[in-house]
Amino acid sequence: MSIFTTVWIESGCISCHACENALPAVFTLAGGEAEIRAEARIDGVTSTNAHERVFLNALGLDNQEGIREAAAACPIEIIRCSSS
Repeated sequence: MSIFTTVWIESGCISCHACENALPAVFTLAGGEAEIRAEARIDGVTSTNAHERVFLNALGLDNQEGIREAAAACPIEIIRCSSS
């Protein structure tokens, strides 16, 4: 499997908590919709990362498999990953 460096969440979250349940170290719904935790991003900001597309830090990079599982668990398939 390829390694990715960026994760973001497209609009349309239904707040089902599937991503947060799969990987709470990276995903949160504290703001009502799914977001990438500050602890997993190099800029230290919690957001969907949909516009800025900031790179993952060591925590995020170490959780590649969990992020894939969270993306697969999303019933509306809005979690995206990229290697650039």
